[in-house]
Amino acid sequence: VMADCMTARAWVVVSVSVLCVLPAVALGGAVRLSTTDESWNPAWTHADLKALALCAASKKLSQSPIQSRTVAAAESSSTFATFLAQPHTATSQCSDPSASEPSHPALLQGTSVGTTARASTGPVFNVFDYGADPTGVDDSTAAFEAAMKALLSRNTSSPPMANGIVNHGGATLDLQGGLYRLSKPIVVPGLQGNLRITSGAVRVDPAYFPRDRYIIEIGMDNDACKLLNKQKSCNENIALDNLFLDGSHVAKGCLLINATMGANIGPDMFFMGFNKTGYMAFGGHETMLHQSWFGTAYYAEGENAFKRGTTAIQINGNDHVVSDVIVFSAQVGLNMTGGANVVRGLHTWNDGTTHGGKCVYADAGSIRLDMIYMDYCALIIVDPDHVSVTNSFFLGMGNIVLRAGPKGNVDGLFLMANTYNNWNMPFNDTIVVDERAATFNSVHDFVMLGNTAPQAKFATKSVSASLSKHQELATRWQFDFGDVLLFPNVPLSAATYSITMAGHSFARHTMRNSTINSIVVETDTAVNATVRVSVAQGTFSPGNEPF
Repeated sequence: VMADCMTARAWVVVSVSVLCVLPAVALGGAVRLSTTDESWNPAWTHADLKALALCAASKKLSQSPIQSRTVAAAESSSTFATFLAQPHTATSQCSDPSASEPSHPALLQGTSVGTTARASTGPVFNVFDYGADPTGVDDSTAAFEAAMKALLSRNTSSPPMANGIVNHGGATLDLQGGLYRLSKPIVVPGLQGNLRITSGAVRVDPAYFPRDRYIIEIGMDNDACKLLNKQKSCNENIALDNLFLDGSHVAKGCLLINATMGANIGPDMFFMGFNKTGYMAFGGHETMLHQSWFGTAYYAEGENAFKRGTTAIQINGNDHVVSDVIVFSAQVGLNMTGGANVVRGLHTWNDGTTHGGKCVYADAGSIRLDMIYMDYCALIIVDPDHVSVTNSFFLGMGNIVLRAGPKGNVDGLFLMANTYNNWNMPFNDTIVVDERAATFNSVHDFVMLGNTAPQAKFATKSVSASLSKHQELATRWQFDFGDVLLFPNVPLSAATYSITMAGHSFARHTMRNSTINSIVVETDTAVNATVRVSVAQGTFSPGNEPF
């Protein structure tokens, strides 16, 4: 890549940047720049090449770390002639006879020195301009801090956003496609809005990054924000996209968003190596997470201890959106404790039920889940309250678990057009009622419609059911619905029956409850008859009745 970066004698620089030395770093040895230059030293290592590249960058010979630029030989020949005349080691000084001050040695050593950066004049702040090392070899924390400080300090004529939030006019922190090593989080403080972080990869330093922090932290303390405005949101319109965040199994998480309204996270976000939580939305409103991947370990690594106790996505707030997201490695895929959230197009194959994994855990009301894919793990809903699950697919051990909580009731649960396929797993239940910690005492508006599962592989239960039985010369028909109704402790709320007698027989008949989930139909004389009984648990609003 570095070949022809300098031509013989004229030393015309073409795209001098740290990125040019990536092959040298990978090879760990000397790389030749030019086959025609008699001044070439074959003993140069990648450290020398990096020093050369950083020297050029400090002299503004390269205008961009990505785009190739050609600088006239007259501007650069004296600089490089002086540089080449010196001993060529990683700590060489880069001096310019025409300059009044020598360049900082720290730049040649790869240290992040924000004070030596080129001043950014537009809304885009490139971390490379502030001394960041896009190879990930050297720590870029100081450079990121300097770049963020410059972005937040930029004078803007934009009017403030809601509640005095500073409007940064769409200013962007651009990582320019590099891989950076950090020992501290990237912080966007409270009362900041209309800004973006994009295009690069960040990996935390395992030796120095604090274990109780996230790679990127946005916003202020949620409780403090509540004191400032009624919406309880102290940041607005924060965007992150095209980022790879690796916590190295040290950082608590990859992204924390506190008390923020209108955050847009995606597309092309990759959350990796988190020790506790990949993405945390705490408080705030209407953050959108989309087109993202999550895994505390790569899927090729198989079962490992890194998954234990981890959650890919944690939503502790209302009105948020998760869409088109893949979770491939965590103990819990998505955990929601806030209401009125929307989840669409989520595929979780994080950790199977048999290994203690959970696809989705929902402990809040007014949750809407559509087109989700529960891959060998369960959707767990605590005290369902106006929750809908539609057009979704449950594979293997994937199913729905209704967990009784403090309320002990179901008040609005709609399961429609969902499919199940057990494939290579043993017999399974489509829906399970978990009453280990509490008991369901009432059920209202639990509607199931159009759900399908292979009968040979699944036990299908519901809140309504029908059974029929034919008997000869009988006076009593008993029906036990305990095996087909969901709730063992919720009494029947409705029942109907029909009786068809053979021949010309006729008998008076009646129906009554025998036990909580059992029905008896009796006649006053023995007849040959078929009796069909339909029952339901819970109550229903008009239009939701099962029969």
